[in-house]
Amino acid sequence: MAIPQWLAGDLCVLHVDHRDALPGTTAEWPEWLSADCVATIRAAGVPLPWRHQREAAELAHAGRHVALSTPTASGKTLAYLLPLMAATAPGAAAEGFEWADAAQGDRRGPSTNRGLAAALVADHGLSADRLDPGLSGGGLAGAGLSGEAMVGSRARATTVSRARSALGLKQGATALYLAPTKALAHDQMRAARTFGPKGWQVGCLDGDSDAAERRFAREQADMVLTNPDMVHHALLPGHARWARLLSGLRYVVIDEAHRYRGVFGAQVGGVIRRLRRLCHAYGSDPVFILASATASHAGESGAALIGEPEPIAEVNDDASPHPARDVVLWRPESSAYDDAAKILAGLVDQGRQTIAFVASRAQCELMAVRAKEKSRSGRAIASYRSGYLAMDRRQIEAGLQSGRLFGVSATNALELGVDVAGMDAVVICGFPGTLASLWQQAGRAGRADRDALVVVVQREDPLDAYLFAHPELIFSAPIERTVLFPDNPHVLGPQLAAAAQEAR
Repeated sequence: MAIPQWLAGDLCVLHVDHRDALPGTTAEWPEWLSADCVATIRAAGVPLPWRHQREAAELAHAGRHVALSTPTASGKTLAYLLPLMAATAPGAAAEGFEWADAAQGDRRGPSTNRGLAAALVADHGLSADRLDPGLSGGGLAGAGLSGEAMVGSRARATTVSRARSALGLKQGATALYLAPTKALAHDQMRAARTFGPKGWQVGCLDGDSDAAERRFAREQADMVLTNPDMVHHALLPGHARWARLLSGLRYVVIDEAHRYRGVFGAQVGGVIRRLRRLCHAYGSDPVFILASATASHAGESGAALIGEPEPIAEVNDDASPHPARDVVLWRPESSAYDDAAKILAGLVDQGRQTIAFVASRAQCELMAVRAKEKSRSGRAIASYRSGYLAMDRRQIEAGLQSGRLFGVSATNALELGVDVAGMDAVVICGFPGTLASLWQQAGRAGRADRDALVVVVQREDPLDAYLFAHPELIFSAPIERTVLFPDNPHVLGPQLAAAAQEAR
């Protein structure tokens, strides 16, 4: 995509960085992936996987935790879906997925069998005599040993399986997907339903989910898409009701893993450790797949996040094709927000679908109003931020994906990997604070083999002024490392209290 003449010839342009289009390298489908899964993926328009997709999928299928850190639009979704579908789709082979028994190391968790059976009965409105005699009467009261004498994980898994069978609940391997935003989780649910074979059940669990959706996720979904907050507030405290998911949990995907840094990352790390603890109690030991387009030393930071002592396997050699991309640094004559609105309106008038990123909710709304006033074509321009009703957010996302909506001003709520495949351009109003965020936002354009245009508008900020005076610090510098300290005592204390509550 050539830079528009009205943009390229403006004196406000300080620097232009061009990247040529890059070819891709494919690989064969894994032998362990069923023919139904391969046929469905091919029908969705993917004849073969990229080499890095196959590499990451093979590592996860072999039982190794893996961090996939290839750029935006490199197909990370399909890379993690391959092992998930192989394990959890209808007719998936159970090879390599056995309950750990008591002799396999001494992993212990809360004694959950007794509470599990009781909770299953209460949750489904059934009487104890509907259960197997070993779980009813005295067995229901003492279906597991006391907290002082834990049973082995095979016995725990057996109790879970018998209770589920008695209640007619679905059994088998399950998977959990964690995203930092609702928009990303719903986008990935759409992708999973596109690539997944017939009968593969996918459910979303977040603050917008109604009672029926939550019950479907608990009782039927092979893959549950949620966020760390819901795991902390709903899944872990009520783990007995989520026994089907936890006891069969084969894989956990942590998307946009670079977002979990600092104190927030330490808190999420505590939630992950509590999740793994309960999984061990229910007889499962999931493999973790971490994905991020802008992570440095992803194997080390990923290990710190999930509680592994050594760096996990890392896949960062991108083999996917990428279209050409131009990044323009723009120094406004007056207001950065006015110039960003003018550029947004101009690109929309040319028929180029564009996202403009701003730092605050208020400016997000004002940017959309200014762009509509400056636009001469009358094409649709909207704003997108957190705080909107779920229905309104879904309408905007659908409008972007269908091409009906030509322009949107957004906060970083649209920064993450939402696949808005028709985007032609991105306008970034001010350096967003980190190179990771900058390239995440820039990556919203250039998908679906369409060349990308990115315009970064300088704000009245000392950091912006310095970076714009030294473009090499933007285009040649490495992305910042993801730093977190999961052993922070101020974080560990409350997490320990939560874990103790979950052991009751």
